[in-house]
Amino acid sequence: MAKKQINVSEVKVEKIDIESSFGKYDLVPHLEELNIYESIFSNHLQAHITLNDAYNIPYKLPIVGEEIIDCKIKMEGDSGEDKDYRIVNPPNLHVHELLDRYKLVDPDTGLGPAQMQRFSLNFVSEQYISNFHSRISKSYRDWTIGDIVEDIYNNYLDDDKGFLNIQDTARTENIIIPNWHPHDAFNWLARRAQPTDSVAVNYVYYETIDGSHFVSLESLSRVDTVLSIIQTPRESDPHKIEGLTGNFIKADDISFIANNNKIKNISRGQYASKLITHDILTKQIAQ
Repeated sequence: MAKKQINVSEVKVEKIDIESSFGKYDLVPHLEELNIYESIFSNHLQAHITLNDAYNIPYKLPIVGEEIIDCKIKMEGDSGEDKDYRIVNPPNLHVHELLDRYKLVDPDTGLGPAQMQRFSLNFVSEQYISNFHSRISKSYRDWTIGDIVEDIYNNYLDDDKGFLNIQDTARTENIIIPNWHPHDAFNWLARRAQPTDSVAVNYVYYETIDGSHFVSLESLSRVDTVLSIIQTPRESDPHKIEGLTGNFIKADDISFIANNNKIKNISRGQYASKLITHDILTKQIAQ
C-alpha cells in the first residue's frame, strides 16, 4: 500500500531550472518557497517562487522577463504504478515579474551576510503566453461549441505537454470570433455552452498542472471530494497537517463572506425562462 503524505518536508522539489538566452541555472540551492496556483476561475496556471541569493542572479543571469522555468516535484502517495510516490511535472512557466528584492539583514544588529539578498519571481504558464500572442478571426458554421474550443486549442495553444478535456456540448452554432485572444473566446463560448445532459449554462475553462479543461460546474460537483474543511479543534494534530492524510483540513472558525445575490443572478440570466439569440450572419433574433 502506498504511503500517505504526513509532513510538508515529504514534498521534494527535485529540479527548478531557469533558462535564458545566456544559459541554464539551477535554482534549487536558493529555494525558499514555491507555490503553484490552480483555479477553476482562472484560464491559466500561476506560480510564485521566493529565493535566497548571494550570487546576484538577477544581474548575472540576467533576469529580464523572457526566462522559462522547468521544474519537477516528487510527492509521497500512490502514483498508480506500484510506487510510494508520484512525480509532478508542471508545464513550462514563464517569468513575468521580479519583485520584493532586498538585502537580508539581522533585525537586531542591522547586519547580514555579505551580498545576501532575497527576491521573488512570478510566473505564468506557457499557454498564457501563447494566448497573449494569438488572435482569432474566424467563422464557424454548424459547429458545436465543444468542437470550436478544441479547434482553437489545437491551432493556437497546444504545446504537446498537456491535454484538453472537453465535456460534450449540445446543439450546433453559427459563430464568428472577431479578433479575440483564445481565452477571451473560451470565456465567451462558456457563457453559451450547454451540456448534452442538462439545461444549465455554467461552463468554465481552466488550466491545471495536468492539462486544460472545458467543463460545466455541474459535472465538477459530481466528482469525488478532493478536500473537505471541518470545524474542529486542532489540539491533537502535532504536525498541523494531520487532516491531509484523510483529505480534510481542520479549521478553528468558518466564515461565510457572501451568499446568494438575487440582483446579480438576474443579470446573469439564472432565473430566465427563455433564451434570446442574435445571429450575426443572418441578422436575425430568435427566442
